[in-house]
Amino acid sequence: MEVTSHTIQGRLLFRPSPAVNEIVTGVLGRAQRLFQPEVCAFVVMSNHWHLLLCVTDAEQLALFMQYFSSNVAREIVRLTGWTDKVFEVELISGNFITMNREGRPSAENGRRTVPFTVHDE
Repeated sequence: MEVTSHTIQGRLLFRPSPAVNEIVTGVLGRAQRLFQPEVCAFVVMSNHWHLLLCVTDAEQLALFMQYFSSNVAREIVRLTGWTDKVFEVELISGNFITMNREGRPSAENGRRTVPFTVHDE
Protein backbone atom coordinates (compact mmCIF):
# COMPACT_ATOMS: atom_id res chain seq x y z
CA MET A 1 0.00 0.00 0.00
CA GLU A 2 1.11 3.52 -0.66
CA VAL A 3 -0.22 6.09 1.79
CA THR A 4 0.20 9.81 1.23
CA SER A 5 -0.85 12.46 3.71
CA HIS A 6 -0.72 16.22 3.25
CA THR A 7 -0.81 18.89 5.92
CA ILE A 8 -3.84 21.13 6.01
CA GLN A 9 -3.51 24.03 3.52
CA GLY A 10 -0.02 22.79 2.64
CA ARG A 11 1.36 24.19 5.91
CA LEU A 12 5.05 23.47 6.52
CA LEU A 13 4.47 21.69 9.81
CA PHE A 14 7.14 19.02 9.18
CA ARG A 15 10.08 21.32 8.47
CA PRO A 16 13.29 19.32 8.81
CA SER A 17 14.65 19.25 12.34
CA PRO A 18 15.93 16.70 14.82
CA ALA A 19 12.71 17.14 16.86
CA VAL A 20 10.43 16.37 13.87
CA ASN A 21 12.63 13.38 12.93
CA GLU A 22 12.39 12.04 16.47
CA ILE A 23 8.60 12.47 16.61
CA VAL A 24 7.88 10.83 13.27
CA THR A 25 10.30 7.92 13.62
CA GLY A 26 9.32 7.33 17.24
CA VAL A 27 5.60 7.18 16.47
CA LEU A 28 6.25 5.08 13.35
CA GLY A 29 8.27 2.58 15.40
CA ARG A 30 5.59 2.30 18.09
CA ALA A 31 2.83 1.92 15.49
CA GLN A 32 4.82 -0.78 13.68
CA ARG A 33 5.46 -2.64 16.94
CA LEU A 34 1.76 -2.49 17.92
CA PHE A 35 0.13 -3.34 14.58
CA GLN A 36 2.98 -5.16 12.78
CA PRO A 37 2.71 -3.98 9.18
CA GLU A 38 5.82 -4.32 7.06
CA VAL A 39 7.15 -0.78 6.52
CA CYS A 40 8.95 -0.87 3.17
CA ALA A 41 9.77 2.82 2.78
CA PHE A 42 8.96 6.14 4.36
CA VAL A 43 9.75 9.74 3.44
CA VAL A 44 8.59 12.96 5.07
CA MET A 45 8.75 16.42 3.50
CA SER A 46 7.83 19.79 5.01
CA ASN A 47 4.13 19.52 4.11
CA HIS A 48 3.45 15.84 3.38
CA TRP A 49 4.72 12.29 3.72
CA HIS A 50 4.64 8.99 1.81
CA LEU A 51 4.60 5.56 3.36
CA LEU A 52 4.87 2.16 1.63
CA LEU A 53 3.35 -0.66 3.68
CA CYS A 54 2.52 -4.32 3.37
CA VAL A 55 -0.49 -5.22 5.48
CA THR A 56 -2.51 -8.38 5.94
CA ASP A 57 -5.95 -6.77 5.81
CA ALA A 58 -7.90 -3.51 5.87
CA GLU A 59 -8.35 -3.62 9.64
CA GLN A 60 -4.59 -3.75 10.23
CA LEU A 61 -4.13 -0.81 7.86
CA ALA A 62 -6.90 1.22 9.51
CA LEU A 63 -5.63 0.63 13.05
CA PHE A 64 -2.04 1.40 12.08
CA MET A 65 -2.98 4.60 10.24
CA GLN A 66 -5.29 5.83 12.99
CA TYR A 67 -2.59 5.36 15.61
CA PHE A 68 0.22 6.77 13.49
CA SER A 69 -1.60 9.84 12.15
CA SER A 70 -3.30 10.87 15.37
CA ASN A 71 -0.12 10.53 17.45
CA VAL A 72 2.05 12.37 14.91
CA ALA A 73 -0.56 15.14 14.77
CA ARG A 74 -0.69 15.43 18.56
CA GLU A 75 3.10 15.67 18.86
CA ILE A 76 3.47 18.15 15.97
CA VAL A 77 0.84 20.39 17.60
CA ARG A 78 2.79 20.21 20.83
CA LEU A 79 6.07 21.04 19.06
CA THR A 80 4.85 23.85 16.80
CA GLY A 81 1.96 25.37 18.74
CA TRP A 82 -0.30 24.91 15.70
CA THR A 83 -3.96 25.17 16.75
CA ASP A 84 -5.83 23.75 13.74
CA LYS A 85 -6.04 20.30 12.13
CA VAL A 86 -2.72 18.90 10.99
CA PHE A 87 -3.75 16.58 8.14
CA GLU A 88 -6.08 16.76 5.19
CA VAL A 89 -7.59 13.54 3.84
CA GLU A 90 -5.01 10.78 3.38
CA LEU A 91 -4.90 8.81 0.15
CA ILE A 92 -4.26 5.09 0.19
CA SER A 93 -3.38 3.52 -3.12
CA GLY A 94 -2.40 -0.02 -3.87
CA ASN A 95 -3.22 -3.45 -5.08
CA PHE A 96 -6.07 -4.74 -2.97
CA ILE A 97 -6.11 -8.52 -3.20
CA THR A 98 -9.07 -10.53 -2.01
CA MET A 99 -9.37 -14.29 -2.13
CA ASN A 100 -12.33 -16.30 -3.36
CA ARG A 101 -13.69 -19.39 -1.59
CA GLU A 102 -11.16 -21.62 -3.32
CA GLY A 103 -8.28 -19.55 -1.93
CA ARG A 104 -7.42 -17.96 -5.26
CA PRO A 105 -7.24 -14.24 -6.03
CA SER A 106 -10.64 -12.84 -6.88
CA ALA A 107 -11.51 -11.19 -10.20
CA GLU A 108 -12.30 -8.01 -8.23
CA ASN A 109 -8.63 -7.37 -7.48
CA GLY A 110 -6.86 -4.34 -8.81
CA ARG A 111 -5.33 -0.98 -8.12
CA ARG A 112 -7.57 1.50 -6.31
CA THR A 113 -7.13 4.83 -4.59
CA VAL A 114 -9.20 5.29 -1.46
CA PRO A 115 -9.51 8.41 0.70
CA PHE A 116 -8.84 7.69 4.36
CA THR A 117 -9.80 10.31 6.92
CA VAL A 118 -8.12 10.57 10.31
CA HIS A 119 -9.53 13.05 12.75
CA ASP A 120 -6.81 15.02 14.50
CA GLU A 121 -7.23 15.63 18.20
